[in-house]
Amino acid sequence: VNQSFSDSIHVTVPQGSFFFDVMEVAQKRYPRRFRFTYTQSSWGPYITSVRGL
Repeated sequence: VNQSFSDSIHVTVPQGSFFFDVMEVAQKRYPRRFRFTYTQSSWGPYITSVRGL
């Protein structure tokens, strides 16, 4: 895959949040600009795609 893009979004999360929490907030706030998919594993969420990649 050879796709590049430049974009930025800003979100605020509580101190101590996990990066997964940041991604969830970003997806809820900017659903057209940021999406990700994941599956649940025995170790927690496993990110499978970010912005369609």
